[in-house]
Amino acid sequence: MRKTKDNLTEYAKREGDVPFSRRSLNPIDAAIFTQLTYLDYGLVPADMTPTLATLGEANLLPLMTRGLWMQEANDDLLAALVASARFRDVHWANLVRIVDPDAELQFGAMTFELTPGEYFVAYCGTQATLLDWKEDFNMAFMQAVPSQKLAVRYLERRVAEFPGQYFVGGHSKGGNLAVYSMLHSKRSVQAQVQLVFNFDGPGLKETIPVHVSAKVRKFVPESTIIGLLLEPDRNFAIVQSNAGGINQHNLLTWRVQRRHFAAAPKLRWSARYTQRAVDAWLAELTPSARQEVLDSLFSVLTASDIDDLNAAGQAFPETAKTVLAQAQTVDPSVRKQWRSAFGDLLSALRIAAIRAEGPQKLAVEARTRREALRKRLDVKKK
Repeated sequence: MRKTKDNLTEYAKREGDVPFSRRSLNPIDAAIFTQLTYLDYGLVPADMTPTLATLGEANLLPLMTRGLWMQEANDDLLAALVASARFRDVHWANLVRIVDPDAELQFGAMTFELTPGEYFVAYCGTQATLLDWKEDFNMAFMQAVPSQKLAVRYLERRVAEFPGQYFVGGHSKGGNLAVYSMLHSKRSVQAQVQLVFNFDGPGLKETIPVHVSAKVRKFVPESTIIGLLLEPDRNFAIVQSNAGGINQHNLLTWRVQRRHFAAAPKLRWSARYTQRAVDAWLAELTPSARQEVLDSLFSVLTASDIDDLNAAGQAFPETAKTVLAQAQTVDPSVRKQWRSAFGDLLSALRIAAIRAEGPQKLAVEARTRREALRKRLDVKKK
């Protein structure tokens, strides 16, 4: 299969002259709307018309992408959207942003009106704050985290106030919220939802009935990690990416072919390996043990004055020193619990490595390269 460098931005440039009234929403459009949830809408005056065209005229868009992952790529996408008839005049409404550290809650949602009576509800994904990541990890042991409950309430209110045809979607944590809100909404609400899009978001710890799963479209990149967490099913499409490793999680790196994502034949071995290891590790820990380990780890990070994970990563040496110093003040019984939990994780990683094809293939390739290098250098094997 020929690989393409096409992405969301190139799609907006190429297909942007066709409004939603002439061509209905597709998965690429859905991914674009979910990406827009990451903008800083706190900079938008309350009396300003809520469209990208208006923001572009006011020169606000470059300010709204500050601090975003791959900021320049976000700016390129917004420039293409502002120039397109398909996206520039789409209105949004019901913008919600809630941050509550005490409740370990960070929630964002907004609704786009595609055509009269046709809407896209977009949930914001995980951002680079300690609070947001803590809520994500809480999914490993809580029946429902606060953002999931708010997602249900948000969708039910929107449908009650503005009946019509709905699409729902999100990226990362937002994808999980999209599926959860559909699953736990009233049947009357579910009937008005046409499709649900989960872009590399974690799964749910519960069975999804057929009448809901039939409307869910999940997409993950080849090297996904986040999208396989708490995901027992294999009902997802695998997408090619222009990036490697964790950068594949960013929607702006996903490859597009015309009006569809470029399909990859299978997951990379690293994704399958990580899923096996993490699933086996979580299976060894009771929900209460997961909570105790994660709560104590995040308390150390909080005591180390870490909030912005991007900034912490950029100053890694100093960050590591601060965290290690703070960890030494933790009760010895808690440190013993950490050692036990991470010992189980290392064991799970070793077992997954033995079962995975990738490491063996890499070892064979490494031996082949060494032999080739010896021949070139005329070095005899000892």
